[in-house]
Amino acid sequence: MKNKKGFTLVELVIVIAVIAILAGVMIGTFASVVKKAKESAKMQEMANQKQQQMIDDIDAKLKDDAWLGWEDFEEKLATAVGDAITKSGTGMDEKTTKLAVTQAVEAAFAKYAASLGQSNTGLTEEQVKYIVESALAKNSYTGVTEAQVKAIVNNATSGLSNLNKSQVNAIVSQIVNAASEESKLTLSQITIAIKALDEKVTSNANKLLSDKDIEDAVDKAMKEYGASTLDADDITALLAKYVSNGTVKGDYSWYKANSAKMEIKAAEQLVALSTMAKGGTSFAGKTITIAD
Repeated sequence: MKNKKGFTLVELVIVIAVIAILAGVMIGTFASVVKKAKESAKMQEMANQKQQQMIDDIDAKLKDDAWLGWEDFEEKLATAVGDAITKSGTGMDEKTTKLAVTQAVEAAFAKYAASLGQSNTGLTEEQVKYIVESALAKNSYTGVTEAQVKAIVNNATSGLSNLNKSQVNAIVSQIVNAASEESKLTLSQITIAIKALDEKVTSNANKLLSDKDIEDAVDKAMKEYGASTLDADDITALLAKYVSNGTVKGDYSWYKANSAKMEIKAAEQLVALSTMAKGGTSFAGKTITIAD
């Protein structure tokens, strides 16, 4: 009878180690596939919601000029980020950029909260978070929209008389193309690129921008500034300061848009006043009295 030789302990350990390595690789790959599938599903779901919301916005705006629609919030966010970074001066680093963007996102969320408190929007928490994440996160779902790029460019170039319309359109076109690539540009990077172009035009009064100037500014923004200035947790925390589980913080019942005189009687109404001011509501020509 022949002796049957089994595996040695060393051989068994090697086999187990190989299996463990393969399992680790497969788990990582599977997790990546699942994540991409979830992101794709969310992107499709939000695309459907955006289409429906924009249809609803048209009808709502006919009844209420103050209505905050999906595209209104996108543009509000882009303008807020653009203004915050532009006003931060030159020599911005990552820390300064993040602070500027944080303040801009807060202003956009405050505008949303004020609109929600006055029943002037149909947007949900999930939708506004998605819009911000898409415009600011490194691995965004869709990236910034062309309308957002135009809002930043037009705002930044409005005072530059030596930029003609075709050049403004060229800037928009090149930046939109860069923002639609796999390595998407964020709103903060787009603003930084436009800021560099603004400074170049200002310092060369008689020189118009070339395509190379635009390309260099975009490349610089991509290389020298991180693609993400806020992560998903940052965005969630900022929104939670104003809206939580669908409930807006503050009492807006005191505010009457067409009244010149209004009275605040409770702390929650003061919260609402603060939120409205942060969101950009103008109180010019209005008298607000705080009751004893």
